[in-house]
Order: sequence, then structure tokens, then C-alpha cells
Amino acid sequence: GHEVERAESAQAGWQRLVEWHPELLVLDLALPDEHGVALLRRLKADPDLATTPVVVVTGLEGTHGQALSAGADSYLLKPVEPEELLVETRMLIDTARIQRGLLARGKRVQAEHEEIVRWVQFVAHDLRNLIGVVVANADATKIAAEREDTASVIAAIADIRSASEGMVRLARDLVDPEVLRAKLEMVVP
Repeated sequence: GHEVERAESAQAGWQRLVEWHPELLVLDLALPDEHGVALLRRLKADPDLATTPVVVVTGLEGTHGQALSAGADSYLLKPVEPEELLVETRMLIDTARIQRGLLARGKRVQAEHEEIVRWVQFVAHDLRNLIGVVVANADATKIAAEREDTASVIAAIADIRSASEGMVRLARDLVDPEVLRAKLEMVVP
């Protein structure tokens, strides 16, 4: 069971399309106020309606190429057997649903990818800071050792140990998705 709307003209059909956003359009090219191909082009140019599958059903011979190049997904010449129209519409509706599902999945994958990128940036930022502390204090330790400044060596070693503990905590957090997610939410909006 599908809900069916009918329009007698291109103008009325366009209004229904914009309001209703149907799963499928069955379009006759012989409309009283506009050629169906023009309506089809307008539909395919509209970002909100462009993915609507269209079955052209017409008695106008020689319009097959025009209809398909304007974006028709299927073309049937009148008279059309009801079973043939039903098969075409089912196939196109099913295909459109699969495409919408794939697009939605693609958006979810993109969002997950963006979250992973933020996560990598967060980890890289923290690691860069911690490694910077280790390197700076290693240099300070070397200089202090050459000067035989024991207090400075001890302070630099304490800073290196603290930064190393920070790296261990970061590594532990990497395997705990809840901790990582909480940190990401604090740092990256």
C-alpha cells in the first residue's frame, strides 16, 4: 500500500512535489500547461527533490531520449500494463530506499571519521606537550650535570618522571573509550 496523489497540471504537480516529497513520481509528459520534460528538469535541479525516482509514462513517441537525459529513471510507453508499472515502481522505490540508507550510513561514517580525527588531534596535542617536557628536561639535566648542579638535575628528573607518568595515563586512556570520549567532549566542542 502506497499513498497516491494526483495532479492534472505541471503547476499543480510541482506544488504537490514541494509539499509532499514523494518516494516516487509517475510522470506523463503530455501536461496541459508545461511539457513533462521541463517539469522533470526542474525536479532534478531542486536539491530537495533531485533524488526522487521518476517513471515517465507517456503516449508521446520519440521522447525516450529526452526523458532519460532529463533524469527519468524509467520510461514506459502507453498503453502500460498495470503489472509492468507496479514492477517498475517497486524496483525504483526499493532502490531509492537503499540509496537513502547508504547516504545515511555515509553521513554516520563521516561523523565517526570526524570524531576519530578530533581524537587523533587530541592525542597528538597531549603527546607533543608531554614529549616537549621530557626533551626540555633532558637537556636541562645534561646542562645541570655538566655544572654539577644536583638540585637542578633532581628537579629535571622529577619533571621527566611526571611527564612520563602523563604519557602512561594517556596510553591507558586510549584503551578506555569512555574516558577518551569524556576528554574529547571537554576539549573539543
